[in-house]
Amino acid sequence: MRIGTSVAALMCCLALFMASAGLGGSARAADEPVNALLLTTSFEKPAPELEEKLAAQSIRLVSAKLSAPLSREYLRLFHVVVIPDFEGAQTPFFVPTDFVVRYFDTLRNLDTVREYVSEGGGLLVSPCMNGAGAEVAEAVAALLEPIGAGIMAAQVRDDANNNAAADGGKGATYAWTTRIENHPAAGGAVRLWYPINMLRWDDAYACVPLTLADRAWQAVVRGLPGRFSA
Repeated sequence: MRIGTSVAALMCCLALFMASAGLGGSARAADEPVNALLLTTSFEKPAPELEEKLAAQSIRLVSAKLSAPLSREYLRLFHVVVIPDFEGAQTPFFVPTDFVVRYFDTLRNLDTVREYVSEGGGLLVSPCMNGAGAEVAEAVAALLEPIGAGIMAAQVRDDANNNAAADGGKGATYAWTTRIENHPAAGGAVRLWYPINMLRWDDAYACVPLTLADRAWQAVVRGLPGRFSA
């Protein structure tokens, strides 16, 4: 299975992240490739062209299931862990036994990743809420709160700066912002479009707001004045 578009975008962020930040996890020599572990719910295999692009930037990618057995010793083999979705963190009501097992395995693994980060490991996440937003936010909070960050189970909106503003915002699906810091991780971007529509009735949010409690964090991109979360 080829890797999804959202994961491909996250990998591009990984390349920028590695170019602008220090590395945690295992010690890395100057000429050693960056070892990145991609943990997904569906265990997608990256497209060959994406792997080639990452390899050209000295990033070696290994894929595994987010619910597969993890240990701190295994994670220490990597400089950074990438989690593009948290589907396995949805509360498993009225579902087969294997979903319940996956749920508890995922939560246990998130605890292991949190310990890895506390020891200096790198982490890149993109919370994907295609349902059960409150449960996903709770699981992500357990991972991010110790480092002064978190997410909200809500949708970021901007009714003034979007792709339907000329029609009063009716039917808008994307909004844009130009509040982008001059930071290497921004890659020279001057405008960013982001989804603002709710994907489904059961808390399937396309773009969730981040919360940064620790002042050590630097927000590289912010919404324009007037944006809100709902």
